[in-house]
Amino acid sequence: MLEESKDIKLGFRYGQARTLFEDDPRWKAIASVDREEMFAEHMKERERRKRADEKAARKRKLQDFKELLERTSDIKASTSWRKAVGKLEGEPEYEDLSKVDRLEAFEDYMKDLDKQEAEIKEKLKQEKKREERKNREAFSELLREDMDEGFIKPKMRWREYLPRIKDNDVLRAVEKNSSGSRPKELFEEVLEEVDKQWEADRLVLKDVVKTDSISVAIDTTYEDFLEALQAKSSKQIADIKEPMRQLFYQELVGKAKERAAREEAKKAEARDEFTRLLRHTKSLKLDSTWEDIKPDLETHAAFKDIPDEEERQQLFADYIQRKRDKEKRRNASKERDGEDGDDKEHKHKDKDKERKRHKKDKRRDDEESDEDRDHKKKHRHSSSKRRHSGEEAAEEDDGKKSKRHRSDKDRSSDKRDDDDRERSSR
Repeated sequence: MLEESKDIKLGFRYGQARTLFEDDPRWKAIASVDREEMFAEHMKERERRKRADEKAARKRKLQDFKELLERTSDIKASTSWRKAVGKLEGEPEYEDLSKVDRLEAFEDYMKDLDKQEAEIKEKLKQEKKREERKNREAFSELLREDMDEGFIKPKMRWREYLPRIKDNDVLRAVEKNSSGSRPKELFEEVLEEVDKQWEADRLVLKDVVKTDSISVAIDTTYEDFLEALQAKSSKQIADIKEPMRQLFYQELVGKAKERAAREEAKKAEARDEFTRLLRHTKSLKLDSTWEDIKPDLETHAAFKDIPDEEERQQLFADYIQRKRDKEKRRNASKERDGEDGDDKEHKHKDKDKERKRHKKDKRRDDEESDEDRDHKKKHRHSSSKRRHSGEEAAEEDDGKKSKRHRSDKDRSSDKRDDDDRERSSR
């Protein structure tokens, strides 16, 4: 009955309901206390359903507005509410909501956009990390392949290895990484392993070479060295990789070269000392023989440091030959100096004659120059006198000229005379 009635509205009171239904048999069939309780429950239920309907309607409108925002392509995560309003006004979904609901829905939508962008960025970041990790792993694999093949040697530097892989795409890829280990760091990690392995293998090889008396000279080939090693059935040697064996062989050859160089330097020094001994031996002459001079040398250390008798004799012969050649050059030089002395005497006499003739010509030129200067001086002096006499005659005839004018003219004449005398004296 209460549900069917269209007259009951929210806020309806029990007294109003009693007046409305007092003649209805269904109303009368229930006791008064129960009717009031049932009416109160009914009104609460109506209130609850109304709030639920309003909530559902608001939710639907908010969803419609959100869909409107999603359809509007100009609205991004950075779009302000003021700009969004200009794009949404007039749309039914916008008009159906209150101002508060519109702003709240817009802010929620912006949060969703920010979250989506953050998720996209995080996804891209993780993908980039995976890609960079793959690049590092590929580069590490390349390094280990070169390590196994012996291209990465102990104590090697990055700049020594780089030319081998500078054009490799694997290197280019790992160089583009923005995080993680750089190519040089990855190389140094592998190099550290190579150095450790080399130290261990070197100790094994060194022990075998020492125990089995395997010698390596400058002219020993790697094949000969390898054959000597393989003659031993040691499992430790079998486990040593080929590049390490080659490196150890090169080390032994290098040491052999150093020993040979030291030995050669020692021999050269002994030869020099023996030559100095010959130079300071007073009894040695150009016509001395080895048998003559040998007794004077035998007690000296420089003699004993040359153990080979043939080498001593050869050094002696070379020294005597050098002294003889030097003596020949000295004698030839003296002969040339004697011939040059005669030529120089004739040349000296010719030069004396030339100097005397030059002095005589210069004296004659000087005398002629003096006569010319005297003649010019006399000529300038006589000219000056004639000009002066003419000026005095003119002054006597011209009595009308002022005294000051005559004085200026006299001073001018005197100045010209002084200039002429100065030039004559020069």
